[in-house]
Amino acid sequence: MIRKAEALELTERLRGLIELGPGNNQIVHGKAKRVLSTLQAAGLDPDLEGRCIELRALFDQWFSTDRWVRRPDGENVQRDLYRQLAALETVIDESYFTEDRGPLPYDEQAD
Repeated sequence: MIRKAEALELTERLRGLIELGPGNNQIVHGKAKRVLSTLQAAGLDPDLEGRCIELRALFDQWFSTDRWVRRPDGENVQRDLYRQLAALETVIDESYFTEDRGPLPYDEQAD
């Protein structure tokens, strides 16, 4: 399990990956997937899992070669990423995460 502060730190890492910009960047894409997997594995909350799944699909588009500007339905991918990230932070903030949980299982050295 991870602490709330650590979970929110992971969302900040995701925000930083968005800020690196879109396009075909498999290294950064892999980092985003690992962060989302860590958050997903930490949660018992179905809303947390759903948000992680949605973010993973958006990151797949963001780090693609041709689909990063607009989704097939015409929505802006970057705006959707930030919107889903804010929703994920709300879920984390309102969920079971507490400050007395165990250490963060995300290995920064793996990046």
